[in-house]
Amino acid sequence: MKSVYPVGTTIYKPGLCANGYTIIFRDPIRLVDMNGRVVNTWTLDKSQTSVGTDRVHLLKNGNVLVSRGGMTSTDGCIDEYDWDGNLVWRFIPEGKIPHENLMGPHHDVWRKENGNTLLICREAVPEEYLREVREPTWQNQTICGDTIIE
Repeated sequence: MKSVYPVGTTIYKPGLCANGYTIIFRDPIRLVDMNGRVVNTWTLDKSQTSVGTDRVHLLKNGNVLVSRGGMTSTDGCIDEYDWDGNLVWRFIPEGKIPHENLMGPHHDVWRKENGNTLLICREAVPEEYLREVREPTWQNQTICGDTIIE
């Protein structure tokens, strides 16, 4: 696609930059250097979920940790891909409401130094709290709050 606007890196002054890499998290995920060159790409595995990418972290070993879901997703997951694009780990949160798995991850995921993974998920509010709902438009609806899973 042609553009009248400049694309890529237009001005790069190393002394004035926080040098490093940038991850562009669409599908495919792209790792870009300070000169705008693509260093690596990862294509998402869509066999279990078709939802987009919410957050990507480049791990010390060169793998990428990908949060897939978003605020409205019910089938999100956490994926880890190696440098060559192979899916090496997947976590799908199990829902806690009767009619569907409604605990999709959203906003962020973090790999701790000990190897454990933290993620923010939605969790259905317990039934006993729903009796206290006073807003009529929310009655008989699934209301979710956030929970952190390790």
